[in-house]
Amino acid sequence: MKNGKVTTFLVDDDEMYLEMLTDKIKLNPRLRLKTFSNGEDCINNLSENPEIVILDYKLNKDNSDAKNGIEILRKIKQAKPNIEVIILSSQEKIEIAVETIKQGAYTYVVKNETAFERLRIVIHNILHKFHLQRSNKLYRKQRVYLVIALVIVLLVNVLNYLFNPDAFKLW
Repeated sequence: MKNGKVTTFLVDDDEMYLEMLTDKIKLNPRLRLKTFSNGEDCINNLSENPEIVILDYKLNKDNSDAKNGIEILRKIKQAKPNIEVIILSSQEKIEIAVETIKQGAYTYVVKNETAFERLRIVIHNILHKFHLQRSNKLYRKQRVYLVIALVIVLLVNVLNYLFNPDAFKLW
């Protein structure tokens, strides 16, 4: 997260769809967006530590030896397993959706008339998950500090009693 914004990569080789997605996703002020027209560029920029990747399933249709979305998903998860990857596809085949989830995708969204709204909801859910994870870490850290403080108070009282037992007599 940079400047309080979640770094999000958007990968789609269809320029028009990429532009439409960019316009919709930029409406969320909590996201810092970077776009790519191919999966290889996305992989090469993982050092920027994106927290969300929105990835087209079928990439580089014109290049027969280019990697598709599943291969890019595998590489992302291999390099950075904590990145949440949303797969976008015009394919409505359940087998493809199941395979992407098995490979570590957060979810699978079909490119249709409701895709933008579903994508908005999925991103909202991921951001909420990140918030809960950060809150949980903070809670655990505070709990450790509380235990340390209690141990110190107990230790101070024990030492005080050992060196000054008269101070603890009630009458």
